[in-house]
Amino acid sequence: MGSRIMHYAIGTALAEKLNFGKDFILGSIAPDVNKNSHTAKELTHFMVKRKDGEHDIFPEKFREKYLSHLSEAFYLGYYLHLLADEIWLKTIYKKYIIPVPSTSKETTLAKYYTDFHTLNTILINQFALKKFEVITHKNYLVTEIIKDDLRYLVADLNADFSDDEAAEKLQLLAIGDIEDYIAEVQRYFLAVIG
Repeated sequence: MGSRIMHYAIGTALAEKLNFGKDFILGSIAPDVNKNSHTAKELTHFMVKRKDGEHDIFPEKFREKYLSHLSEAFYLGYYLHLLADEIWLKTIYKKYIIPVPSTSKETTLAKYYTDFHTLNTILINQFALKKFEVITHKNYLVTEIIKDDLRYLVADLNADFSDDEAAEKLQLLAIGDIEDYIAEVQRYFLAVIG
C-alpha cells in the first residue's frame, strides 16, 4: 500500500478540487495510525489476511459501517484512503511484488520500501506539499482508531518531509506507474462519490 506522503498528496489534491478542508486530508491518512498504535493494520484498513500471507482490503465494509457519516469530510477521507489502498494492491503491488518468487521477496520488498522514501521527496515537490498543521483533533467516531494516535500520525507525516533515507533514484518502482496510480485513485474516488 502507498506511503503516507502518497495518501497525503492524493488527499490534498482532492481536497482542493472538492473544496474540502483539513478534516478530509486528515481522514485520508488516518488509517495509517497503526505504526505508533497497538491497533492492528488489519483493523484500521478493513483487511483480512489470506492463507498465503497477503491481504485483501474491503473499503465497502467501512462504507457500510459509517454510511451515516459519509457526508462528513473526515469519513470521506478515510474511505478515500481505503479505496486508494485497494487500487494499490490491484495495480502496483500486483505488478511489482506478487510475481516475485519467495526466495527474492525480502530483497525486493527492501527496494520497494526504499523507493517510498525516494518517492516522498519527488511527490512533495511535484504536488508542492507543505507540512500538515492541525491545531485540534475532533472526536471522530471511527472505532478502529484511537483519537490520540492521530497526532502521532501527523508527526510521522511531517517527519517524512525530511526523509533522509531517500535514494538518488528509484530502485524498483517507476514514477510513471505511481503518477498513473495517483490519477486513477482521484478519478475513481470522484466517480464513486459523484
